[in-house]
Amino acid sequence: MRPSREPIAHDIATAHVLDVARTRFDGPYHHHAALELTWIREGAGVRVIDGQVMPFAAGDVVLVPPQVPHVWWSRGEGEVASACVLHLMVPSALGALPEVRGVSGWLEEGARPALLEGALRATVATELQALSAVEGLERLGRALSLLGRIAASQEGVVRLAPSARPSSSPDDDARLGRVLGWIHRDFAQALSVEEGARRLSVAPASFSRAFQRRVGRPFSLYVNDVRIAEACLLLRQSSRSITEVARRCGFPTLGHFHRQLVRRTGLGPREYRRAFAP
Repeated sequence: MRPSREPIAHDIATAHVLDVARTRFDGPYHHHAALELTWIREGAGVRVIDGQVMPFAAGDVVLVPPQVPHVWWSRGEGEVASACVLHLMVPSALGALPEVRGVSGWLEEGARPALLEGALRATVATELQALSAVEGLERLGRALSLLGRIAASQEGVVRLAPSARPSSSPDDDARLGRVLGWIHRDFAQALSVEEGARRLSVAPASFSRAFQRRVGRPFSLYVNDVRIAEACLLLRQSSRSITEVARRCGFPTLGHFHRQLVRRTGLGPREYRRAFAP
């Protein structure tokens, strides 16, 4: 099971800016050869980057290096979802220039994704918006300058943990998409390795090994991560009771929900809501 590989039209531009606007984010779990810098203007849900599941909301800025699998999934229907996305693909000859060496680490396969926070996040969002209004060499120069500012920043860059995923192949792209889509659609239900294996017509042991190898986490931990991410989103953006949040996200008891949330965020449900709710 592998994420799908997305072709990037880098023959059109080395720095390509996409203005995304739709009712929801629902793309496939995919990877491509370009560095991607994504600013979420509107929308909320769960993102998966290299097998790591986190909630997202309007204002988030994420840097995804080349060939790192990722996807944003909205929660809820009929809402507005919009983003500004920079795809940057720098040829190796340009990457060898002394002026570019400081940012070349972000442009290489194997680099770690990063979440941008604080003042840096606000600066990057403003610059991304401005990039959509320019073209050609001006866009490329400003994109590289923006990446250089991120690379030189001492604060506001939160690197995600590295993954030991194997090299990708298109063979099982659709199968992985079906499994992840099933988990994110039915996470509040009782999900099992046996059911996942049945959906792919493989033995449970083979399913478990393949899932951990391709996603980077065991099936049960990934499902728990999805539930916690969804719960964090509800705690941030709704007034539902903690009991209802736990029930809607598939946790059998409040005690289990509390333990899992503390393990992943360091905060209990009430503390998390006070810290992150608008």
